[in-house]
Amino acid sequence: MNKKMVPPHFYSTSRRIAVIAATALFAASAGLQAAVILNDNGGATTGETAWDSMISDSDLVNTGRPTFLSVDAPDGGFGTSSVGLQDGVNTNLQLVPNMTFYSAFPSSVTFTLDTTVNTLGYDITTINTFAGWSDFNFGAQIFELLIKTTTNGSFVTYGTFSNTAGFDNTTLGAPRSSLTTLTGDSGPIASGVTDIRLVYSQAVTYGTVIREIDVIGTATTVPEPSIWMMMIVGTGALILSQRTGRQSNLSA
Repeated sequence: MNKKMVPPHFYSTSRRIAVIAATALFAASAGLQAAVILNDNGGATTGETAWDSMISDSDLVNTGRPTFLSVDAPDGGFGTSSVGLQDGVNTNLQLVPNMTFYSAFPSSVTFTLDTTVNTLGYDITTINTFAGWSDFNFGAQIFELLIKTTTNGSFVTYGTFSNTAGFDNTTLGAPRSSLTTLTGDSGPIASGVTDIRLVYSQAVTYGTVIREIDVIGTATTVPEPSIWMMMIVGTGALILSQRTGRQSNLSA
């Protein structure tokens, strides 16, 4: 009866492939999430409509855009609607549909992007959140950013961001507004994005009036780094399997 012998160098090759696979998996799970940079644009700005000219009506989550699928958010108080979160419109008139007043916290806003055509998701480069009111300190903002991608089955937090400088916490005040801008430290905030969630917390005593949320980016054209890593692991496993088969045949 012939005894199947496996050449010694086979084990060396196996160890090398195992090391490559482990390294690839580690890289896929660590160090790929971008650091998010907060720009509070100076905190409180005099005037309710100070930042209105920067509101986009063509960002990824704007109503009517082919990249926008749905929004899951509560309506605001005093008759304001969640429709005002991403309609691309603003005005200095009070209690109109294109702004949303939140006074019960936490208030969660989730945008789902349409991946029917752009199946790899989206590269998110900038998120702008606008807040302000005509006679109260409703322009302060505190929110957590969470993102879901094509390779994550659940939301991952990217941090909590505060823009409260210059807002009085207890008393009435002159019209004030704020623009909070988030960007990645190098490149997009995230790639392969399918969903974006902002969870607002209480920034001042009375609440926050959100005038608009803009999510800016483009369709992802290259798979996420984690997908490339999984491809490397798969290739390594295939090579190992083929090599094992050949060595078994030779030693039979």
